[in-house]
Amino acid sequence: MLWLPLTLLTALCVSLMQVFQKQLLHQDLDEILLLWCVNLAAWPFMLMSLFWFGVPGWNMEATGILMISGVMNLLATFLSLKALKLSDISLTIPMLSFTPALMLLTSPLLLGEFPRPLGIAGIGLIVTGSYVLHLKNWSDGYLAPITAVFHEKGTRLMLLVALILSVLANIDKIGVQRTSTISWGVAVNTFLVIALTLLVVRKKKFSTALIHWKKLTTIGLLYVIASFSGLIAIQLTLASYMIAVKRTSILMSVFWGYLFFNEPQIKKRFIAAVIMVSGIILIAFQSQR
Repeated sequence: MLWLPLTLLTALCVSLMQVFQKQLLHQDLDEILLLWCVNLAAWPFMLMSLFWFGVPGWNMEATGILMISGVMNLLATFLSLKALKLSDISLTIPMLSFTPALMLLTSPLLLGEFPRPLGIAGIGLIVTGSYVLHLKNWSDGYLAPITAVFHEKGTRLMLLVALILSVLANIDKIGVQRTSTISWGVAVNTFLVIALTLLVVRKKKFSTALIHWKKLTTIGLLYVIASFSGLIAIQLTLASYMIAVKRTSILMSVFWGYLFFNEPQIKKRFIAAVIMVSGIILIAFQSQR
């Protein structure tokens, strides 16, 4: 059962990363600079992992897939930071629970994997949780929570991130099949470091990073811990189990939103997040039936 505490550690690190990122964004730290610092801090540790696990073969097909994955990773992480900057963390992060739901639509197209009844039920719970999350007053009408999702700019952006991630997850799966879990993770991280370095050099905002070096270093360390604990955990159990437990980071993020940012309606948002995570669990376990 070592995979369980390792996965919970991964979820904790991911949620705390989001807290520190939101704090820095509130201090007007540039999103591109923040992404660069996080990936750069993790890069040496990712490269060191190749000496432990070895370097598998690589071909042009894998390189092409990497280019697509790298660009989509860059776009998704940038938009997610924009969403965190614009809206409450307890409103935006739960929107990521739509990723596995959307994968039930994208996976048949990219991988030929089709949903089962449990997966469809999971989608229902995620949509229900989103409805509760944006419910304010019944007097506003039954459709008010649905329209609220699209009126809140941060939530709207995070939904777009969920859509990108639903496609990206399938592309990364193909990449891992062509290489290996470790080498693919290192390759994507290296792509992001190179691309972000070019953007940061163009912006010339290195001095800003020095001011916030402590928090940026902490985020980088959390990123490394989350990456390696997740990689170890997923090798000790079924991938669907690990992913389902990892999504408890959504519940943690809602709690951190109340604790660190004094965000309102914590009870309602936490209940909504529980419903959405329950939907994720159903989707995760459908593959084992």
